[in-house]
Amino acid sequence: MSDYTQHIPLDGAMNFRDFGGYKTQHGHSIIKGFFYRSAKLNTLTDNDQKTLANFNIGHIYDLRRPDEVSRAPTQWQASDVQIHHYSIIHPSMDARGLLEAFSALTSKPDPGVAMMEQLYRDIGSGEQSFPYFKQLFSRLLEDTHNPILVHCSGGKDRTGSTCALIQWVLGCDMDTIFADYMLSKPLYCDKVDPLHMAMQIAQIDNKHNIEDAWLTPIMEVRESYLNAMFEELFLAFKQPQDFLSEALQLPKDALLELRQQYTNIHDR
Repeated sequence: MSDYTQHIPLDGAMNFRDFGGYKTQHGHSIIKGFFYRSAKLNTLTDNDQKTLANFNIGHIYDLRRPDEVSRAPTQWQASDVQIHHYSIIHPSMDARGLLEAFSALTSKPDPGVAMMEQLYRDIGSGEQSFPYFKQLFSRLLEDTHNPILVHCSGGKDRTGSTCALIQWVLGCDMDTIFADYMLSKPLYCDKVDPLHMAMQIAQIDNKHNIEDAWLTPIMEVRESYLNAMFEELFLAFKQPQDFLSEALQLPKDALLELRQQYTNIHDR
């Protein structure tokens, strides 16, 4: 059993949980059993497949880079799914790209935190992410019957920003959104060795003289990360309606339809 209500314990995947069920600011709740999130899915066991078969997931949104997918391909037999691959951050930001990004931030008090906050700001600004969000929300409008699963490698940053955006559109307040985001700390970050992973990244190229301690924030979740995304987003879009209609060019009634379908305004 898990100590966290949203968490669904699996043997071969970390940070798997339902990110529905939360109350909105309008006296309703996001429906449960439709929105799932996870870390990578390359080591699912037979028992995991049996557990996951109960969820009838129809769409998997894999937000990893192509090189991440090739190293750890998804193993899924639990249900018939369509797997959609999107790079929510620029594909050049692989391990080497992250190291190169540090070179412009070494004067900061904590270059690792500064880099992560910049990555989230880039998501909020939309150059790389908005085309993905448009397809995601369009599909939610079109296919209201097949539950979705969003994942990346750790299920915390690319996945976390996506889930936060869905919750914001569906009407959750910021305290609720941030609380769900920070669940990745006990369910993922606290279960991995950040220094070991940082050292693996640092070994790719030592010419950058990157300190291991600067890399450990990559393996963390901090409220300042997600706050950076929303700060950037709110510079242009104060309300979900503006985001959907102006940034994603969705119909003006998209917000109402999404909330009617995916909160408990009515019986599905």
